[in-house]
Amino acid sequence: MNDQSPAAGRRRNFYQADSSLQHWLRRHAGAVVQRHTPRLTAFGDWVANEVDQAAIYTDRFAPPVLAGRPLTSDPQGNAALVTEVVHNPAYAEIHRDAYRHGMIGLAYSAEAAVSEPAPFLPGFVMGYLLAQADISIHCPVTLTGAVAYVLDRFAPQEIKSRYLPGLIRLDGQAATGGTWANRAPGRQRYRRQRNERRATERRQFRTTWPEMVLQQRGKRSGTRHGPAGRCACRQRGARPLSRATPA
Repeated sequence: MNDQSPAAGRRRNFYQADSSLQHWLRRHAGAVVQRHTPRLTAFGDWVANEVDQAAIYTDRFAPPVLAGRPLTSDPQGNAALVTEVVHNPAYAEIHRDAYRHGMIGLAYSAEAAVSEPAPFLPGFVMGYLLAQADISIHCPVTLTGAVAYVLDRFAPQEIKSRYLPGLIRLDGQAATGGTWANRAPGRQRYRRQRNERRATERRQFRTTWPEMVLQQRGKRSGTRHGPAGRCACRQRGARPLSRATPA
């Protein structure tokens, strides 16, 4: 990571500096790029300077810590301890700003200057740029995007109305979503499918490997194999058996 301070007068811009990205966008989504170029340019400037500097500070001086605090509201009067991850204020502010820039909400919210919500592509481009500076912020923000998509496309209207607005806010107060609830069943299903596939491959290998070995031996000795996988090759130097001739 390049440790250059914006205060040194050398502000960077990850969007403007990425000519390959801009070429691809102009070629495949020219209208979308033209419409959102000011937003993507501002986001590239923010990521390359404020986000990158905050990530450097977090890595060197203020990494997250796991802290515990006593829970005094236990109705049974038992002592309890609640653990939580404590971040430095700069990290928390950058996290809020990612939503404020519209990385998630832009695809769902119609702003005053925009007649309809944007396609998902600008948000994906923002995610690509954000990951270059701080992947630890990119990860939870993209999880929020996944939760918002599921709520918008598949949730009943009651659930959608209750939870989706809090995930797509553009005022920096958006909630962060997560997908941990479905990881265990998904992992179990993946393992079961993987084991079934491996068992099938082993059965196929047991069936075909004798013929494969015989074919390889035949290629080396220059002979052919008889039917049903019987090897017709003879030991080198041995005389072939002749059929008995009638008297």
